[in-house]
Amino acid sequence: MRAIHLYYMPLSRPCGAGARSCGTVGQSDADLAEYVRALASVSPGVRVELRQVDLAVLSGPASSEPDIGKRGRADEKRAAASAGNEPAGSSAAGQAGRSAPGVAELFRQYGPAALPIVSTDDRVLAYGEPDPGRLARKVAHALKRPAQAQRTCSKIGD
Repeated sequence: MRAIHLYYMPLSRPCGAGARSCGTVGQSDADLAEYVRALASVSPGVRVELRQVDLAVLSGPASSEPDIGKRGRADEKRAAASAGNEPAGSSAAGQAGRSAPGVAELFRQYGPAALPIVSTDDRVLAYGEPDPGRLARKVAHALKRPAQAQRTCSKIGD
């Protein structure tokens, strides 16, 4: 079963509930459920793994390529319920690993606007697409192309 990683941030109001200077940042549970359903329909045998962006890891040196996502049981259950699958029992909260090349750099460059970021273990497939249907089409297209032939991923606003 092929894994697709969906990097996200929980929906929040970073300037405070009453602030008018900025709006919300991140994805709601309903948004995540729609993303997971759309991505799970891309291809048979695709498993969507949710990875919450870990801001503490991003504060490290910019030259490193850390695994910026942390997964917990709640993420697994949410992804499984949305896709109609059972949660994979192999991942634990804070599981160590590495993100696909470029995931941390995208977040450092664009901040929360880069989310959601969708990747496999070896490459970023799409980022910054708020519409689940368009995101799924971009991912399906990217999965059909060999990794070495793909020079750029689907960018914000494509």
